[in-house]
Amino acid sequence: MKIILLIALSVGLLLADTLDSLLQEYKTTSDNSLQTVNEKIGHVVIYSQKEIRLMQYTKLNDILKELPLLNVNTNQFGLTNYSLIGSKTTTSGFFRFFINDHEISSGYDQSTSLSWSDLPLDFVDHVEIYYGESSFSFGNETGIYFVRIYTKSALKENGSELNGLITTKGSHSESFTNSSSLENGWSYLMFLNHEQIKYTTLYDGHKLNTNGDKKYLYADVSNETTKINMGYTDVSKNNYAGLALDATPDSGQNLSKDFFINYTHYFLDDKSLKANLSVDVNDRSYDEANAQGIGLIPVLNFSNLGATIPKNFNEDL
Repeated sequence: MKIILLIALSVGLLLADTLDSLLQEYKTTSDNSLQTVNEKIGHVVIYSQKEIRLMQYTKLNDILKELPLLNVNTNQFGLTNYSLIGSKTTTSGFFRFFINDHEISSGYDQSTSLSWSDLPLDFVDHVEIYYGESSFSFGNETGIYFVRIYTKSALKENGSELNGLITTKGSHSESFTNSSSLENGWSYLMFLNHEQIKYTTLYDGHKLNTNGDKKYLYADVSNETTKINMGYTDVSKNNYAGLALDATPDSGQNLSKDFFINYTHYFLDDKSLKANLSVDVNDRSYDEANAQGIGLIPVLNFSNLGATIPKNFNEDL
């Protein structure tokens, strides 16, 4: 009888300890997320770091595919595009994306398709997705979904991590994260990622591909009152169907380089009052050649219509 009671007591203590550990882990995860939630903005869905890990999400698109009223399409340039159900636009301004306090939506069309699509989640702590009416909290631009990506804290991580991924189609990516706390009260987090993309499909007997190369860099330096973060992307991709009239371009490439630096200073201990300053630099170029013509609106000469259809197109923004 004593042995049975002892075993029962041990099992009870073990279960209690396990339950306490789970509750503490849940509380820690929830507290990190709730510090940034602003329910006055609209309805919100939160994906914690634990949920991201358990669901084996590796990229932002993995989360966005779960959202209601959302299509994740591939547009004619081979880029991921987020659009409302019932539509299939080339680019969409209904979805706005932020890393911490900085908006990363394109300055050209409010889309993240080229520069920040397929963002790796290795350095992400949690993601908040607000939906509903446009809010002045995020400026006066339009939007239905507001996706806020919060990065990991160097104080909590304080270490290094190396990840690699290979797909059956030949794509591969490597990422490195390093964070540390310094003796002077400052801490830093750095994230590096390189991805080689392989994607080919057949159309009318021709191979279309959006093969390319992506590089991501993110760095955060902060203390109790100041936060400085920087982001950089370098993307080079083939242009898939592009603007070709026959949807099979002879050659072409889509290039984009984006850089931002964001400075935030908190004036109060509860961080309710802050000043924010950011700078963005965008460099984008596109070129395409197709003997069958490119789908642009040319200056037409109706007496010689065939000669006025453009065969080459170059754009540098």
